[in-house]
Formats: sequence, structure tokens, C-alpha cells
Amino acid sequence: MNRADFFARWSSLHGGAPITGVVKGWLSLSFRFAQFFTRIRLTPNALTFGGIVFAAAAWPLATTWWALPLVMFALFADGLDGSLAIYGGVDSIRGALIDSFADRVTEAFFFLVFYRIAPTVASALFLAWILSFTQEYIRARAGGLGNKSTGVVTLSERPVRVIFLLVALTSFHINRTLPEVSAYIWLAVQVIAISQLVRYQRQSI
Repeated sequence: MNRADFFARWSSLHGGAPITGVVKGWLSLSFRFAQFFTRIRLTPNALTFGGIVFAAAAWPLATTWWALPLVMFALFADGLDGSLAIYGGVDSIRGALIDSFADRVTEAFFFLVFYRIAPTVASALFLAWILSFTQEYIRARAGGLGNKSTGVVTLSERPVRVIFLLVALTSFHINRTLPEVSAYIWLAVQVIAISQLVRYQRQSI
């Protein structure tokens, strides 16, 4: 599969989403990794479950510097499993379901990591996590009811949520109160993201 075919297949699986800007840059990079992983016979499901393992390992190590690379590896694995499936021509509904399940599990571990470094703002973190879960549920439910479009790209998509966590993990070693600021910003951005998605879905129905 060449890069043009890879882009076309990805777009068709995401409701005809355009491939420009940051998305194009990421897909170009993931295409190269997919080629490499195919050569070493790494499977998409291995990457998917590897992401869960990395996220789970970050939880007990949340207060150490090890949490940073573990969370990054989890995000990396999650971002590449779909690309590897597309490149290898093994993308399927079953694989998509496994990937969606794995995403929710890893985000639960990310919440636990965040909680360990900012326990004083547990309520804000829990609300932000519930809202992010609701955002993904609305999108999935809309797709199940026939709305195949990817929809609006909100202010708080999965990579952005992980960035808030990475900032919190880094700032934890500078000042123990800084992760609290990151948590409140995440909550505010997540509220905006939900409103963006709900407004889009109401217009598209």
C-alpha cells in the first residue's frame, strides 16, 4: 500500500475527513511507522494492548519521572494501532471495537495517574473525565445511529487530554500545586468541547 492509498483508506474510515495540516503530518509519520511495524510482524492488537500496559504501568509510578515516557508510549501505541491495521489491510469492525474499549481503559488509567499527583482536585478531575467519556459516547452513539461523519474536532480530543496530563506530570516535579491548575484548565476546555460536539450533532441530525 502506498501513502496515497493509505490516506484514502483513512479518510473513508473517518467519514471522508480531510487530510490537511497536523492530521496530514501525523498520518505521514504513522504511515512510516506502519511500514516498519509490518516488516517486524507487529500486529495492531499487540499495539492496542501494549498501550493499556503502558498506561497501567504509569499509575503506580505517577509521582516519578517514569510516568512521563509511559504515558507517551501509551498515546503513541494508541495512535498507531489503527494506522498499522489500515496499512496491513486488516482493519475491521472487531478491531475498531477492541480499539475503542482499549481507549476507554487507558483513559481510566490516565485519570488515576492524574489523581495521584493532584488528589486535592479530585472532583474537578472526575468531572472532566466523565465529560470526556460522555464526549466519546455521544460520538460513538451517533455513529451507531447512522451518522458516520467524524464530526467537529473539539478543543479536547484525546491527544489534547493527554497533553494536559503530560503538562501536569512535568509540573508536578517543579511545584506540587501546578497539576491542580492543569486539572482545572482541562475541565474548562472539556466543558467547551462537549458543547461543541452537542451543537454539531444537533445540526447534523
